Amino acid sequence: MTPATRGRRRAKPSVRASVQRVLDNMAVPAVVLNAQQDLIAANLMGRALFAPHFEADKPNLARFVFLDPRARDFYVDWPLARRMTAAMLRLEAGRDPLKDDLTALVGELSTLRNPRTAPRPPRKAPNPPPWTAVP
Repeated sequence: MTPATRGRRRAKPSVRASVQRVLDNMAVPAVVLNAQQDLIAANLMGRALFAPHFEADKPNLARFVFLDPRARDFYVDWPLARRMTAAMLRLEAGRDPLKDDLTALVGELSTLRNPRTAPRPPRKAPNPPPWTAVP
């Protein structure tokens, strides 16, 4: 944050009215995410489908996936949802590694782990079959 922006309140992320009209006219659930995985727009079906995400003051897909215990039941393949969300965050961090909002989100996610949604410790790798060359 620069001295010029410090203390300045950030505007709530949103989409242009034309984008919202397109969303509203879609016959399928649709949501729009920004680089930080904030849910910034949706059509009615998208809000219904992602209802648990929109219950937060600042709906954010990454926060829901990693911190909300309901995510395990919401996503059919929760481990895949976590991997994909982490991949999207890494992609955005690669595009702009100094982006304040993204850096803050990643820091928050790494320090506020919910024990019920935190990754389980890795299991011991099974022994390789005796016919392989792996020691």
